[in-house]
Amino acid sequence: MASGSGSAETRRQRELASLYATVKSLTALGELDEVLQSIVHHAHDLIGTDFTYLSLVGADGRLSARASEGTVSPTFLAAAIPAGVGLGGKVLASRSPHWVRDYAASAVIEHDPDFDRLVTTEKLVALLGVPLVIRGEAVGALFAADRSERSFQADEIALLNAFADHAAVALDNARLYEASRTALQELQVAYRKSERAQAIHEALTGAVLGGGTPGDVAQLLADQLAGSVTLLDHTGTAVVRRDSASSPCPAPAE
Repeated sequence: MASGSGSAETRRQRELASLYATVKSLTALGELDEVLQSIVHHAHDLIGTDFTYLSLVGADGRLSARASEGTVSPTFLAAAIPAGVGLGGKVLASRSPHWVRDYAASAVIEHDPDFDRLVTTEKLVALLGVPLVIRGEAVGALFAADRSERSFQADEIALLNAFADHAAVALDNARLYEASRTALQELQVAYRKSERAQAIHEALTGAVLGGGTPGDVAQLLADQLAGSVTLLDHTGTAVVRRDSASSPCPAPAE
């Protein structure tokens, strides 16, 4: 008995050490897709099921896989189901782990016909799901799946759930990083547009103050915008037309 207890304790220490190393590695990542793939890779190593996948709730309210580890078909990963059905629905609604010994035969979950067909094709049998919770909201779930019947033990569930708690922090950080990077890119684009507009304004002002004709101003504007510019009089008649980097086109006398 003592030997068994010692073996269990050793395994527990090894799992905790692995969990710590995994969490530490996640904090060093920034890209969202990189974080998602790292999460399922480490979860797969921790639990050791046939395959592991991570699904997130999209803007359309459907749960779809974003990353996976282990042998699984592209068709399965491309599936999207309502967030309120299946094992994922129970996990999201309760924000707690759930598992089934045999998914297809389970009567404790609300089945989705389309997903059930994929379950049969993929030969998915046992499934454990744990929530990914960010600031009190379940944004997705992490799943560990086997192709044979099995019961998930309390320590396995606790380990994957603890990992998911830390993974959710990494996911949140990655989302914030992506949002801030997008905002910065948009700001840079807006700044470049503002700079260009300012440069064009200064060039046009200089041309006018330097005694430039309407044709000169039109040509300058056409060159700056890399297009064509036509000046109209008060009646709507074209009086000047200029094309970028070209000689003036025929137009009525100025």
